[in-house]
Amino acid sequence: MNVSKAFAIGITTIGFILFVLSQFLDSLSPLTWYFAIGSFIALSFVPNSRLIRVGFAAVALPIFIFFFTEFVSRTDVGNKSIDLTEDNRYTLSEGTRAILSELKDPVTINYYVTRDVDGTPSAYKRHIPRVDSFLRQVEGLANDKNITLNFIDPEPNTDEEDAALLDQVQQIPVTQDDKFLFGASISSLDKKTVIPFFAPSQETQLEFQLISAIAEVSRRETPVVGLISAHNLASGGPTNQGWLFYQLLQRSYDVANLGMMPIEALRTEYERRKWG
Repeated sequence: MNVSKAFAIGITTIGFILFVLSQFLDSLSPLTWYFAIGSFIALSFVPNSRLIRVGFAAVALPIFIFFFTEFVSRTDVGNKSIDLTEDNRYTLSEGTRAILSELKDPVTINYYVTRDVDGTPSAYKRHIPRVDSFLRQVEGLANDKNITLNFIDPEPNTDEEDAALLDQVQQIPVTQDDKFLFGASISSLDKKTVIPFFAPSQETQLEFQLISAIAEVSRRETPVVGLISAHNLASGGPTNQGWLFYQLLQRSYDVANLGMMPIEALRTEYERRKWG
């Protein structure tokens, strides 16, 4: 084997290896097709037609597999999943299924995610497919198809970006010039709530966040909960806007602050809410 042939084969092999690695490493992904084209160019200098055919097949096969898996992932078949985790973290709870099966009014989920931003952290990129799949699963289980799921890619300086900011979805700076949006607004009739950001670190809370929001906007009669405490939980806390658990409680219940004199306070709450 002469030197030029060995050199061309070496460049072809390196290009092919880099092409494969670029499918898994974020730092190499922008150069994917340069690696593939470079491999073909180097291969063309090898004076052996059989080797060229083998090399073409070696490069074409992973390309075909890549596009095939991308296609399948966007279909209903690709969205079917098996939960093999020990704690069944990807399996919807019975409570979630009950809420979705009992929906009577239409719910709209505007899901905002900026998908093509240079410098997006790999943790965000890995979390996006997880949220995509979960939202599609929730949409498919909704009673009478009462959930409308809108996938929105808010490009900079567009109406979609304005809508996301109006819905109070949080902008995350990823580079000096680029910002990343990854949240959702959930609405039903005259009620609306928002998940400002789907944090990868809170992946285990994803089901709770979304289903709580759906339950909040779809509930027509809010249960009343009496809270007995010597502290002002409604306006205390680090931000003076109420303790976190109190804020979360308010999302699902009409909270009656009874203080430390619940009997007397109940009379006032009774009159104010006109129970009975």
